[in-house]
Amino acid sequence: MHIFYIYKKIPHHAAHSGYDQLVKYVPSKSLSPFLRELIEKVLNRIPEDKLKRWTWVGGWYKRESLAKEIQIALSIPFRKGIYNYLYGEDDFHWGGNLPFRSGSKIVVTYHQPPSIFDDVIKDKSFIASADALIVCGTNQVEYFEQFTGKKNVYYVPHGVDTDYFVPLESKPANKRFNTISVGWWLRDVEMIKSIIRKTNEENLDVEFNIITFPEYFDYYDGLRNINLFTGISDDELKQKYQLADALLLPMKDCTANNAVLEAMACGVPVLTTDVGGIRGYVDDTCGFMTPPGDDQALFLALKELLNNPRKKQFMGKTARIKALEFNWHAVGKKMMGVYDKIWVS
Repeated sequence: MHIFYIYKKIPHHAAHSGYDQLVKYVPSKSLSPFLRELIEKVLNRIPEDKLKRWTWVGGWYKRESLAKEIQIALSIPFRKGIYNYLYGEDDFHWGGNLPFRSGSKIVVTYHQPPSIFDDVIKDKSFIASADALIVCGTNQVEYFEQFTGKKNVYYVPHGVDTDYFVPLESKPANKRFNTISVGWWLRDVEMIKSIIRKTNEENLDVEFNIITFPEYFDYYDGLRNINLFTGISDDELKQKYQLADALLLPMKDCTANNAVLEAMACGVPVLTTDVGGIRGYVDDTCGFMTPPGDDQALFLALKELLNNPRKKQFMGKTARIKALEFNWHAVGKKMMGVYDKIWVS
């Protein structure tokens, strides 16, 4: 059984972040980069209007997505194995209907929660053409089974590099209590802003470190005790996790979340909302999960950590222990077990 991964590196993900880390922990083979480049060169000569008329499927499927699927079509008759699209929302459409597959399996991993997926993929009829689906949120299994009509949807959790993201042996004494917020996608920024305002109104000694894209800096205008960062290095990101007293990351929806796992791996308690698949990763020993939109409840949780150093320390230690369940070595083994089931099905 050979594994072939079809993936890309998300540009804003750090070198140790992102779902594509999986390829380091599962024995896999590569498709020819030369062939991919050749296909892309040919496609680049086709005018955009003609390309869309012939192949357009909407959503996040782009020219490079088509190039990947053409490469699979040319490879699969000669290279038998499991072909796993790691970012199905972006790249999968035609692959499940390819002829001359010689027993090969098409597997697709999906990341977005149902609320987003419905907006991104309007026509879902092609999903059933895959031999199996892999999801990283417990809230995705039943949703996708309605499209496949089979029990061929497997939950395998997202992983985290617990060898790189590690806690400090000891944090500096007498530093200000500080939180870290990372990213933008599906984050409840209004809740973050409300908690910052409440903290400032009560003159609590809390500093908020926010790592996001520069185009979103304006959303935080007028707020005090905040530091905005963008484009920082991997080591700087890790250091900010390590020095944080809490991850402040309320969300509108989710399946898995890189920032949650990385903060936990660095021994940081999580302040978030009880939405989507979050309870597949966080429990009450290492995080507070308040009702969605309830900024007062999350603010009170922050105050509890601020005023109870012993509890903060305990939750930080249990966050690290919990994160170890999701280290990429363990996730890679689980993935291989799923591939074995798919291969013989």
